[in-house]
Amino acid sequence: MSSAAEHQQALVQTGLWKALGEDGLDSTVQGRGANFSVGQRQLLCFARSLLRQARVMLLDEASANIDALTDATLQKTLRTCFTGSTLLIIAHRLSTIADADLLVCMDKGKVVEAGPPATLRRNGGVVAKMFANAGEPELPPASFGGDLPSTKHSL
Repeated sequence: MSSAAEHQQALVQTGLWKALGEDGLDSTVQGRGANFSVGQRQLLCFARSLLRQARVMLLDEASANIDALTDATLQKTLRTCFTGSTLLIIAHRLSTIADADLLVCMDKGKVVEAGPPATLRRNGGVVAKMFANAGEPELPPASFGGDLPSTKHSL
């Protein structure tokens, strides 16, 4: 069982502590988290995963239906808080998968390309076309992955 200090630390790490306001850990959570945004509910799930020290996480469209700022917060949380975990990410947003160490691109249930995103992007195949069509000229900085080893996997 986690202590109040550990709960607070997980909320700080995920950027939710400030959102709770003065009530902090005594804040009310309405049914289905109705008093939180979609992004805040995702971050709350991340905080729970931190407390459980999750070794493997499956994220299916975790950044769907959220604004760009919240998406950036989610991505930062994944990059900084789950470096020792394996992340299996199903995503359509290229920014979500650009720094994975392995990208598996599927079409109609079949693998059409697989490899490090930077390599796939240079090869001129399906992934390269997706990035070109999205108008995203740059991959994230090397400090977030690219062809470097990490534990973030995208499907």
